[in-house]
Amino acid sequence: MCVFFTLCACSKPSSEADIHKTSQTPPTPLLSLSELLSADDVRDSLMQASKLKDTEALKIWQSRLLSAADEVNLLPSERRLIEGPQGLIFLEFQGMKFNYQLDFDKAFFNFDDVNSVFKQYPAFESLHEQGRVLISKRDALIAKSAEELKKKGFKGDALSEAKLQWQ
Repeated sequence: MCVFFTLCACSKPSSEADIHKTSQTPPTPLLSLSELLSADDVRDSLMQASKLKDTEALKIWQSRLLSAADEVNLLPSERRLIEGPQGLIFLEFQGMKFNYQLDFDKAFFNFDDVNSVFKQYPAFESLHEQGRVLISKRDALIAKSAEELKKKGFKGDALSEAKLQWQ
């Protein structure tokens, strides 16, 4: 009997279908979860559902994402992130994260007060310090540009001009 198992295990598969049956390598993922979530329609829908606390919309997108996950051979570890009740929380958090980034970027590039954004998104407190560092670097660059403009003889509000050039 041991000879039978040895012969069967060592023999070549008899067809292409047999090759796939004996192969244990999982299919290569075509996309990552990050790529799925960054699709415009997904991102925009998660942002809206998160902002409105729309659980039904989140459930619809969870179902769509799980279907897409199957189509693109998403890694099982990534698929688990979007499954079940915890997956809904994950998707809502992703929507909030997209909203936070959008609101921070608007305030940052328009020279608005980002503290209102920070107050609106307390869940992202760990990112607030990084945001302050970015603002500090932005302001230092603008101040340096304004100084350069003054040295070159710029007539007018050098700081406003430096902000315009930065934007």
